[in-house]
Amino acid sequence: MLSLAELAREVDGKLFASNPALPVENVVYDSRKVRPGDAFVAISGLKDNGFRYVQSAIEHGAACIISETRSIGTSTSSEIVVTNARAALAKAAWALAGKPQQELCLIGVTGTNGKTTVTAALAQLLSRCGHPTGVCGTLGMLFDQLVFESDRTTAEAPELAQAFASMREAGCTHVALEATSIGLVMHRLDELVFDAAVFTNLSRDHLDFHGSWEAYRDAKLTLFNKDRLSGPAVVNADDPEHCHFVERANRRALTFAIDANADFRATNLALRSDGTAFDLATPDGQFQVDCSLIGRFNVHNVLAIVTTAYALGLPLATIAQNLPFLRPVRGRAEVVSSVAPFSVIVDYAHTPDALVKILSTMRSLVRGRLLCLIGAEVIAIRASDL
Repeated sequence: MLSLAELAREVDGKLFASNPALPVENVVYDSRKVRPGDAFVAISGLKDNGFRYVQSAIEHGAACIISETRSIGTSTSSEIVVTNARAALAKAAWALAGKPQQELCLIGVTGTNGKTTVTAALAQLLSRCGHPTGVCGTLGMLFDQLVFESDRTTAEAPELAQAFASMREAGCTHVALEATSIGLVMHRLDELVFDAAVFTNLSRDHLDFHGSWEAYRDAKLTLFNKDRLSGPAVVNADDPEHCHFVERANRRALTFAIDANADFRATNLALRSDGTAFDLATPDGQFQVDCSLIGRFNVHNVLAIVTTAYALGLPLATIAQNLPFLRPVRGRAEVVSSVAPFSVIVDYAHTPDALVKILSTMRSLVRGRLLCLIGAEVIAIRASDL
């Protein structure tokens, strides 16, 4: 809980209030969820502007309005005027939550594909190695028995702050988080400093939001800015854009690859229908890897997981011993248990690149017919890509 005066200082705003000592316990950006005594932040969304709902927030009992311009007809509520309402939302959320992020080791994962698998499997690995790890991303915000739903891959700051605070209280020490380009641009990850940042790959996605390939790439690059990343960068050297991420990292970068020269390189791949095995060359010697994740694209994901765990200080021998226990992530190249005389695999592929990868993987593993049921908008790919 903060007073209005303290909250104004936290968000770098100008306070207009008859009682600066009035306490504020919570911050919200949806006027329908305002409770008496809350601070309401009028942010601009993808389809609407929160400033339109200031009066609604007041009618619901908001004690304070945080916005970029002074409101009209808000005599019953105090105001804090800020330069950037979205940045202020993040500052207010983390301050009111007690800044739990400062007591957690944070790993941010960005890229077009692979974020969910890398974060979820990395959390499995770290937890097995004695570092209880939470996950934030497409599957929600999860730790042990705690489950926080989110309708966004990268949740807004108030939801993240609540989840982090609960995770910390439950014994969580690390959090692996999906950092989307939109989430980064829209200040959802402001106030977070990451101990490691991972770049998986880059292919066409969200260009309707960013406007260009360069803007999309540059949004992801901000995860590697010196004010946001305090530790090593982990970069896929097989991706054509990898040099931008290595150059942006203000500290050392560790690379992984199958084809390119890299710090961590997979060779002699054995791709099976029940898992994958390969030889792993590392700065600390050669290791044999065997895990239940299927497909060449998952070799890149496993390399990202191993490299990140190593960057965080885990011994490679310990990492290799625990890799066979990693379980496939729900909905990501997931083999469905069935008594049917054929195999069923569910995958989240929703970009042309991801669809090509999963179908190419299945084609290499299936001797007979391969049927694909797409339960989303049709994605155009060429047969020559498979």
